[in-house]
Amino acid sequence: MRFIVVKILPVLAVFLLCQCFSSKEKLGIPKAKGCIKGDCTSENGVYVYDNGDVYTGSWKDGLRDGSGGFVYANGDSFEGLWQKDLKEGEGLYVFQNGETWKGNFSKGIQKGQGEYKLQSGSIFRGEFQSDGNATKGKLNKKGKETDCELRNWKLFCS
Repeated sequence: MRFIVVKILPVLAVFLLCQCFSSKEKLGIPKAKGCIKGDCTSENGVYVYDNGDVYTGSWKDGLRDGSGGFVYANGDSFEGLWQKDLKEGEGLYVFQNGETWKGNFSKGIQKGQGEYKLQSGSIFRGEFQSDGNATKGKLNKKGKETDCELRNWKLFCS
């Protein structure tokens, strides 16, 4: 019996995973790559990247520019403004676990006032300096506010 558990089950598990994920279509990743709809040069279009990420929105000079949505192959998504291929201005980032970040982006990173909503429903509001990092802010948990700091998407509260 120990032989089956130690030797055969891991092999069976790998085989089943390979069968489940052998096709990108099974993962919801479109087979076509590149600009699959519209004009991805200077108007609106849908572009599928080699890794399965998909951008839908405005383009200018072959770069994401204007309003658009980006769905990452890992399940995260972003909806907001772009400038010269970078997130710029107001936007909403949704993590695959359902948590959200809403606020300002500057040159592709979260910078300025923002709001991070956790799975629990608690909301952290603060001044963001870079992705996942904020100076001091307030965590609102069921109506009670606590002083906190966010570092690498982890809250440190006093």
